[in-house]
Amino acid sequence: MHALIFDVDGTLADTEMAHLAAFNHAFGVCGLDWQWDVDTYTRLLHISGGRERLAHYWKTHNAGTRAIDSGAIQDVIERVH
Repeated sequence: MHALIFDVDGTLADTEMAHLAAFNHAFGVCGLDWQWDVDTYTRLLHISGGRERLAHYWKTHNAGTRAIDSGAIQDVIERVH
């Protein structure tokens, strides 16, 4: 082996805007009325991990909403992610 390349998202290519578009598309496919703009997504990037980012967004934007089924929120996060 002559070379070994390790990549962490964003190291070799700036993919954040593609991720933003993918998240917004997934929200629509899953029937969510969420739409992240660049500023919102930039703030959310401080949360490490896509699932964790979704959970944080849910908690901060749906604080008054409680799931009837305790696993429902996690199910939505898994569907989107």
